[in-house]
Amino acid sequence: MSWRPRWLRNSGLFTPARAWAVERGAVDDTGKAIGVLRQHSPGIPDDGYRQWFWQYRPAAEALLVAHWECVLNVAGPLGSRGHLNGDEAAALAGLPNPPELASEL
Repeated sequence: MSWRPRWLRNSGLFTPARAWAVERGAVDDTGKAIGVLRQHSPGIPDDGYRQWFWQYRPAAEALLVAHWECVLNVAGPLGSRGHLNGDEAAALAGLPNPPELASEL
């Protein structure tokens, strides 16, 4: 099961109409993700970005499934507060928040 309907079910919000709307909205997310790939990895032929995205999507989905409880632990407070800093999100997820890496730019 995709993580989006799973989140709706876990939250008690699932309806077929909501599931459709969430999946439809994900199409826009895919376009935005491909735009980020274009921005940060110039020089790839245009159709290559979509192939790249779809190549790595299963691994990203697997990471999300493996850490689903962490996602839920962060989602509630993020939704109610509207913002969390890295230390707060890491503490809620039970994960370390490593120091920021020095920029190479």
